[in-house]
Amino acid sequence: FSKKLHAQISYNLNYSKQKNDRNTYDLSGFMEETAVQPGYLPEGYEASCIDSLSNRSHSSTLQHGINLHFNYSDTIWNINAGVSVQPERRSLNQKTGLHRADTTLHSVGFQPMLFISWQKKKNRITLNYYGNTWQPSLYDLISPTNNSDPLNITRSNPNLKPTYNQSVRLEAQNTKEGLFATLNWNNRINSQTRAVIYNQQTGGRETYPVNINGNWNISGVFRYQKRIKDFNLSANAGGSFAQDVNLINENQSEQPERSATHNTGLNSELPTFFQLTFRDGYIHTQLYLRVERFCRFAGRYTTKNRRKLFFPKRYKHKKGRRRPDCLERKYHMAIPEKETG
Repeated sequence: FSKKLHAQISYNLNYSKQKNDRNTYDLSGFMEETAVQPGYLPEGYEASCIDSLSNRSHSSTLQHGINLHFNYSDTIWNINAGVSVQPERRSLNQKTGLHRADTTLHSVGFQPMLFISWQKKKNRITLNYYGNTWQPSLYDLISPTNNSDPLNITRSNPNLKPTYNQSVRLEAQNTKEGLFATLNWNNRINSQTRAVIYNQQTGGRETYPVNINGNWNISGVFRYQKRIKDFNLSANAGGSFAQDVNLINENQSEQPERSATHNTGLNSELPTFFQLTFRDGYIHTQLYLRVERFCRFAGRYTTKNRRKLFFPKRYKHKKGRRRPDCLERKYHMAIPEKETG
């Protein structure tokens, strides 16, 4: 549209086909043939197929993709925005024992994205958003109930909803001050898990897929790095929190219970370096300090002081005696580890 604003549209087509046959044959009529080698099926074995004990699954997927993206860019702003629409047609022809399923499903998926970048002098801020729709499988939606094992029955769930994943990332940095920070957030809507219910009378169990919400996580990092003449100072700190929701049935009851697991993490790091160099031989001095702290309040503190004195190969002192190529002296001091909480 202009030097700063651009648009792009595209189309793609995907087609896939799957075939899975698990047939059962009665080979008792071929046992008297001596020409049949072990490990090989005899000729004409297809006619002895037992249909009631055979399972077959044929599926196909036809997906269209329509993509639209916009871009705006100038000396300060850079913006990318787009969306992908994916109409989909899926068909299934499945036979499990005496149960049959022959159906066609239509669905639409979305993949939005957004990228915004602002930069002025030494400051920069970026924002990213990405979303994705994930459709449940045909097996979980319309597969016939499998009760070949009465104590372990599996069935589908035609009420399953599509899963939507989304993530947000925010970054900010100042190169002049040496500051950098980032924040990440992820969320999953209509996650899919399997529910297990028990029959108190028969002792058997039944499993089927269900949707569940509440899965998300967030994390952040802050970093500082500054060089002052011969000093290089840096520090890192970060943390994270995650919630994982699932279904459990420890009591083997008729209805599962909702379970939430929380994970929290904290960390920090503080190293410093110092280096001094001369032109004709050099004196190298390094000071290293590192402090780490973790979420379980276990701290490790170590202090090291190393000094190295190097003489060049052609360096001679006033009396004309040649010095060794390298004269090194080290000083090391460490504080043993200790628990702080």
